[in-house]
Parts: sequence; structure tokens; C-alpha cells
Amino acid sequence: MKNTATVPTQPVLKPPAKKKRRYRYEFYRDNFRRMTVIAMGLIVLDVLLVLAMFLVYVNFPQRDLYATTRNGLLVRLRQFDSKEQVMAAKAEKLAKAEKAAAKAAEEAAAAAEAAKAADAAANAENPAEAATAKPEAANP
Repeated sequence: MKNTATVPTQPVLKPPAKKKRRYRYEFYRDNFRRMTVIAMGLIVLDVLLVLAMFLVYVNFPQRDLYATTRNGLLVRLRQFDSKEQVMAAKAEKLAKAEKAAAKAAEEAAAAAEAAKAADAAANAENPAEAATAKPEAANP
């Protein structure tokens, strides 16, 4: 056997590889696909936001307008967009008032008929009182 001393040897180091120099065009070339995906995503997001804004605009409820009277009651106001709408609302209000007046006149006539019938029934029960009551009613 040979008597050889083992001498610790240092590992052979490879010279560091030079970093490949990256040029600007390589950056754009390498990241083109990623940037186009991001751009397409932003375009889709923009379209969705515009669509959402349009849907909110179309489905937005009409505002309710109210005024208050001096005693605190609320009166609902109607918003008109044209003169024709104002004229139609006035005509509708007038027709409703005439209808209410006609109904009140009918009720008054019915009440008067009922009063006459009650007086006639009362006069039929007491003819003596009816005879004395008629001259007093005739003289104001």
C-alpha cells in the first residue's frame, strides 16, 4: 500500500456565468401576452361598469315630491314635463270636482227626501201638531 497523504482540495469553482443582458425590446416581447390579458380584462370591466350605470339610470325610480301645509300635512306634488300634462291634470281635477259636487247634490237631495218623509210620517201621527206647526213655519 502506498502511503499517500490526502490533501484536502478545494472544489473547483466555475467562473460565474455572465448574466445575459436584457434589452428593452425583450421586456416588451416577453410581457406582451400578460399585458394584453390585463388590457382585455380592463376593457371587459369598463363595459360592465357602463352597462351597470345604464341599468341604474333606466331603472331609477321617479322622485316623490311633497309640500307641507301650514298645519304640517303633506301634499303630494306631481311633476309635469310639458304644458299638455299640466292642462290634462287641470281638466282631470275639474272633472273630479264636478263629480264630487254632483254626488254631494244627490246626497243632499236624498237627505231632503228623507226629511220630508220623516215629517210626513210625524204629521200623520199627530195631525193637531202638524196644523199648528205649519203656520209657524210659514212666518219667519
